[in-house]
Amino acid sequence: MNKYILKEARTRLDLTVKEMALKLNTSQRTYEGWEQGRTIPGIVEVAVNLLESNSKLAKIISSLGLSHLIYS
Repeated sequence: MNKYILKEARTRLDLTVKEMALKLNTSQRTYEGWEQGRTIPGIVEVAVNLLESNSKLAKIISSLGLSHLIYS
């Protein structure tokens, strides 16, 4: 994963830098460093992929009118 893919994923998820850092359980400063090109740990790619998958799944569940089954 490179800094461009990381930023694109954050944009697709409609998250701020601070929100993305929180989702990845890291500091905002560390996350900003990744987006600026510092070495990105491999586990971050896995976490970002899971965040994107979860976001897509939530949209499908919502579109089916089943949100109440998940978020109750």
